[in-house]
Amino acid sequence: MDEDTPDWATIEGAVCLSHIVDTSLRESVGNATDRSCTICGRAAVGSEPAFAVAWDIVVEPFMRAFWREYERPEAAPTPSDLEDTTWAVGYLAQYAFDVSHIEAIGSLISDAIAVDEVSTYGAAISADGLSHEWDDFESTVKHESRFVFMGSDGPSARVQDFLRKLGELASDGSGLVSHLLPEDPLYRARTVAWDWSMTAKLPTSATELGPAPADRAAANRMSPAGIPMFYGAEDEATALNEVGAFSIAQHAVVGAFYPTRPLRMLDLRTASIFASPFDEQHLELRILLLFLEEFQQAISRPIVPDGRQHIDYVPTQVVAEFFRRAVNPPLDGIVFASAHTGNSNCVIFATDQNVANNGAVEAERSVGSILPDADYPEVLLTLDPSSVVLRRLVHRVDHEALGRFDGSRWSISEGNRYSLSRE
Repeated sequence: MDEDTPDWATIEGAVCLSHIVDTSLRESVGNATDRSCTICGRAAVGSEPAFAVAWDIVVEPFMRAFWREYERPEAAPTPSDLEDTTWAVGYLAQYAFDVSHIEAIGSLISDAIAVDEVSTYGAAISADGLSHEWDDFESTVKHESRFVFMGSDGPSARVQDFLRKLGELASDGSGLVSHLLPEDPLYRARTVAWDWSMTAKLPTSATELGPAPADRAAANRMSPAGIPMFYGAEDEATALNEVGAFSIAQHAVVGAFYPTRPLRMLDLRTASIFASPFDEQHLELRILLLFLEEFQQAISRPIVPDGRQHIDYVPTQVVAEFFRRAVNPPLDGIVFASAHTGNSNCVIFATDQNVANNGAVEAERSVGSILPDADYPEVLLTLDPSSVVLRRLVHRVDHEALGRFDGSRWSISEGNRYSLSRE
């Protein structure tokens, strides 16, 4: 879209500065110049100072942002890449204006745009480029080159380039680095085969509930077979869903681990981060966050254990290893959303040698046997033994049908969900 050529009609009147809630947009329009508002009908009384700004001043930066996020309809390769202009304006307006006036403002701006539909494909602010690179990265490490990333061209170069871009996420300036504090519990669960005669054999220690030893570590979302890592969740229900979703086990033991120091985490959840579409100084961050919404879905989606899960795990395993070994300052782990509950999961770059029972650590510290410069693995997580509980996993199917077959085709609804609860 040629931003030098306006693609909108003039809007008469002015709007209250107080109706503009986006900081960047408000800064771009400057000070109040008018004494009446066409949206709320307010008019200055007597010598009351100006409180509004002319619409033509507001619309210019709004439209610059709009045509960065969308393109003309002829740019859409398929009808599915088109969006109604009114909806698109409303989507952007929700960031810009007071929610109580969005409908009126959205209608006013939409009427000023010459086209009824806009394209979501080909826009300047789009995650399309990084999404295509992720797709290419997935294909490359699954089917072309997995272990050797050397060379200036070909599959290795594509992998190196993509990882370099991801590495920028791990900087403190990205807004994506957070810390897990010593008071933040991480729940870890393990399915067990249990009956009343087996209580004495249930896992109760950090060694039993923590990561498996290297020679028994199975492949997982972020770690290949033989490389143990600590997988945990912010709450007990999420931990139980993660281990029980594709298991026929009827019981699980779950306990709370606590960091021994603040852990530096790459937080791939973007809910707490916002890059204004009107902030022209941080457009690259907005593109990155749009991509992260898709990337988050890719790493959170359930992987059904159908024999191909080892292949499907490969891309996220490579990414996790890169973040574990190749960024500086080093990371201690990654936070991502659970596909089962939407709450937070995390992977800590910790092995079975980096976990211990809380009481055992305190005892060793009390006799001075744990020294800061001791030549053994750092204890990163400690289990609170009093938090360990045995839960019964209950696999339920809702009674309402998900779909019905009428003799010739299926009719599918959202009525039925496979769910897992705890007792």
